[in-house]
Amino acid sequence: MSGSEGFEQDGPGQPVWLPAGARFGFDDLVFFARKGVTDFADVAADIDLVLTGPHASAALPRELEPFVDRSLTQRLQVDYSDIFSDWLARRWAEIDPQVVYIRNPVSRLIFDQNRARPDDPETGLREAFARIAAAQPGETVSFAGVDAIRPVTFAGKPVLTEPKGDEGFAAVVDTITDCAGRTSWAYVAARDRVLETVFEKKAAALRDLPLGSIALAAFHSATNLYVQCVHDTMNCTAGDDGAVADRRALPAQLPGLVSLANRGGRLGEARAPAQAGPLPVEDVLTIAPSGLRSVERALQLGFEIDEARSGAEIRLNTPYQGAWEVQAIGRRLRDMAARAAIRHHSGGGVLQLTVGAYQAEYLRETLMGPQAVAHIQRPGSDWPKPDKALIDALAQKLKASQDLLRNWGFSLSN
Repeated sequence: MSGSEGFEQDGPGQPVWLPAGARFGFDDLVFFARKGVTDFADVAADIDLVLTGPHASAALPRELEPFVDRSLTQRLQVDYSDIFSDWLARRWAEIDPQVVYIRNPVSRLIFDQNRARPDDPETGLREAFARIAAAQPGETVSFAGVDAIRPVTFAGKPVLTEPKGDEGFAAVVDTITDCAGRTSWAYVAARDRVLETVFEKKAAALRDLPLGSIALAAFHSATNLYVQCVHDTMNCTAGDDGAVADRRALPAQLPGLVSLANRGGRLGEARAPAQAGPLPVEDVLTIAPSGLRSVERALQLGFEIDEARSGAEIRLNTPYQGAWEVQAIGRRLRDMAARAAIRHHSGGGVLQLTVGAYQAEYLRETLMGPQAVAHIQRPGSDWPKPDKALIDALAQKLKASQDLLRNWGFSLSN
């Protein structure tokens, strides 16, 4: 399938579907400034920031329609996704030749790619429905450990109907697994291919860097490789009438622009484990504290946020600390870094590629704009289209922020 906009919708406010049999490849999922002009491998050495979008799409495979709850609307479906940060990342990759973006073309229902791949998805799905059935009215259900296929939205609205018996569970899991091979696992393959290609091309280029004439920003770009896992979330959830107006509890609310996460504390530092012993693997920092604080500072400057407002607009590891994808990429980058010491052809020394990954959870209200937010706060089933002018303005500020990091070499932290 060429492109990612081949959606089907049976009527206004109805769910959005991928056509039956939709299949995605590398060129459908990877976006960069010179796409369509040159192959990605030809520009990979220039990339210093990789953006990933595991929740970029709301679309469900048409094959799943028999299993989808009939109460699902387009609004509930989109609220279960991160389509606005998808638009933002795509625009950023269009205007910044040193950025590449990889997007997942399908709903997070088709094996959430920000969760570990389950060994037994059917058992996990059964447990998820069991927890829903056991919950008291109004009780928040935890799907920890079983949400690779999450059958409800984060507001608790049904996405899947509960299958009937062994045959029913087998049928829905088999359908999801079959669709995943053409969609969400294609995203994983494209993401991993991008990371490996960029690493190999950058490492090879280090050997021949023109150290006597290279500009400082170009040197920093050549010797750095970072990954931003892109997400967006609202500070409100959907009610029974479709209005996305139920305010989240204060500890769960995002700041006005973005929450940045590296599995650390509020300064990006490692968190001591509750029990005596080594730091759990999942809590190893995915980017150095100074690196994450430099990203924070660059965003503050790029978005012209004054010191008095900074804490309300950008926070570190609050309320999110970085989920599965950034952890997995962080581990992969650490392995790459061990192979990234390259002797310069001049024989004068060794150049090291510096790497890191962080999760960026943008406030969806900021990406949507006040008019669109007001629309979805009223009862309804539809979802407004992105404001392209607003998305462009935000992407330009993100590029300006990244340019500051290139100029200063991730040395902006306080």
